Amino acid sequence: MRRVEFITSAFRGNASVHESQTYLQLLLHALVALDVAFLRFHPNTPSVYRASVRYHREPRGHEQWLQIPSVREQTWGDCEDLAAWRVAELRTQGVDAWPCFHWRKLQTALVYHIVVCRPDGIVEDPSRVLGMGSDEAWKAALAFPQTKVG
Repeated sequence: MRRVEFITSAFRGNASVHESQTYLQLLLHALVALDVAFLRFHPNTPSVYRASVRYHREPRGHEQWLQIPSVREQTWGDCEDLAAWRVAELRTQGVDAWPCFHWRKLQTALVYHIVVCRPDGIVEDPSRVLGMGSDEAWKAALAFPQTKVG
């Protein structure tokens, strides 16, 4: 697999919340679109919940956005990888789901957690379902309202 990287100034201390969230929305749209396309080419791909993958947090300062085959290959993904996969599979089933996120500022960085929002009001968190523990920093972040991407 060939590696493609987007290098952005978002999420750094000097980027505004609005700027960072704008970039985050664009990146999430792109990852979901790639996953939808993959699922259309490979309709027998198992659901994210049945694919023997787990949540795993990436090391601080390191962020890779992985399409479905890369998540399956390494057997884990973090929140945007798993949420994008779930949104894509719901969309291919005709459900108008979208990625949404919680955020908070930690010291000089903006920290985000991506979840799945559904039109019926259900919010799914594939990361929690697939192993994100209660020791993660997101327990407090869930008190913030989610931001719809789209």
